[in-house]
Amino acid sequence: MQAAGEIVSEGEESRTSTTGKVTSTDGKPLAKTILIPILVSIVTVFIIQPLATLYWQSPKLEILGALPVHLYEDENPALPPSHQNKMFNHRLAIIFKVKNPSSTPALINTALIEGCVALPDPLIGEPSLPLNEQINLNGKPFNESTKRHEHTVQSIRVSGIFQQPDVTAIAIGSRATEYIGILFPTSSGPYFIVPGSASLTGECSQVTTPNRWPEISQLLENARPRNVSPKSLRKEFFNHQLKVLLFAANSQIPVTPEQFKPPMSVMWKNWPDLLLPQMYENPQDMFPAPKKQS
Repeated sequence: MQAAGEIVSEGEESRTSTTGKVTSTDGKPLAKTILIPILVSIVTVFIIQPLATLYWQSPKLEILGALPVHLYEDENPALPPSHQNKMFNHRLAIIFKVKNPSSTPALINTALIEGCVALPDPLIGEPSLPLNEQINLNGKPFNESTKRHEHTVQSIRVSGIFQQPDVTAIAIGSRATEYIGILFPTSSGPYFIVPGSASLTGECSQVTTPNRWPEISQLLENARPRNVSPKSLRKEFFNHQLKVLLFAANSQIPVTPEQFKPPMSVMWKNWPDLLLPQMYENPQDMFPAPKKQS
């Protein structure tokens, strides 16, 4: 039934009252229906969002330095140090000093070592080439095989594990600095052969199949079973062939060669309880600072 004093056209979205005001079908003025959403959009875009950007910054972490830690394990502790059968397992960890200068907390998810290392040994390099590039070296003079592989490199990629293996991410508060310890699992035995992981010409960018289980000597110089203390990282860390990346705050943060401190050697059994800030700021290989037992 039509109300007195109102004219309503069938199928129209609005009504016109005798006073001349245009209203929506629910009785609200069309001016409010249209203008309020527009005003809300303008306030959001030009006032709220700029203020949010000003006060709630996206975290941008800074790596202040990185301490390589050579972890060694004595396989024959009963033998004296000078015994010819003394054998050691070697591992590599890195302590990162990370600063969060922003007002927003951030998560560190993992770290990654990737790139290429020299692989001049033909017995390892040949089966690591793509299958269509491999040749049979049987019967060939060793110097000829060595000449063939003088520029061979292998692509490696290894993801890190936090000092406490059950931890999957570490939070850094706003305007805070944290020390993050990450272990990079490697093989302490023979090279892991991955066909297609090497390039004869040394062109790392052409390799699409990395070796994800590298041998420890591909990260540490002279990390041989009978050598108790490798003294340095591989040279590839310093000529940009190997990269260390920290995955945090939705970004990848590279470690520059200048940020590496001289490596320290610590016994493997001390790693789980090592106090990272003390080890980083005052490195001790003979008496590393352990965590207090709870």
